[in-house]
Amino acid sequence: MQFGVFSLMGYREPGTPTTRILEEAAEQTRLADALGYDVAWFAEHHFSNYCVCPSPLMMVAHCAATTQRIRLGTAVVVVPLYAPARLLAEIGMADAVSGGRLILGIGSGYQPYEFERFHQELANARPMLSEFIDMLDLAFLEDTFEYHGEHYDLPSTHISARPVNGLPEIWIAGDHEYGHRLCARKGYVPMFT
Repeated sequence: MQFGVFSLMGYREPGTPTTRILEEAAEQTRLADALGYDVAWFAEHHFSNYCVCPSPLMMVAHCAATTQRIRLGTAVVVVPLYAPARLLAEIGMADAVSGGRLILGIGSGYQPYEFERFHQELANARPMLSEFIDMLDLAFLEDTFEYHGEHYDLPSTHISARPVNGLPEIWIAGDHEYGHRLCARKGYVPMFT
């Protein structure tokens, strides 16, 4: 059995400074590392008091600098809200600065107001996730790649920030048939509550 901590990083008390919320999550991660926990997970949400962390990859990088052994996971990166080339580079960098401790939790997202504000269509979320996963394989298993899909189009591209051991461990969020089939086909871990 493995043990982990999950940091949602929401406002519990009105007026709490963002710095305090984020530092408490980092402190819990350092303590979990010292106590021998296996993983610390960081959420992503936007435009609400539910979670003040817009980038779990930034939290991974921040906590990597002050921990030794604990794996650091994103729960989850909402893929359709990102430009794919930038996201690939940030995944590579987060894994590299953590010494290969990244667990990449990704998902298609579900909050309509987040998609509206990022000018994305929620109806396209699952196909965008599927295309990104195809690019993820290409980006880190090949030196250069190009991709031509329905939602993403990249010319020949080299992602210079590389994960330590090739692709990091990948978890896919969502309790739906699409995600379960994707995990089964690719050998990823399904993440659902």
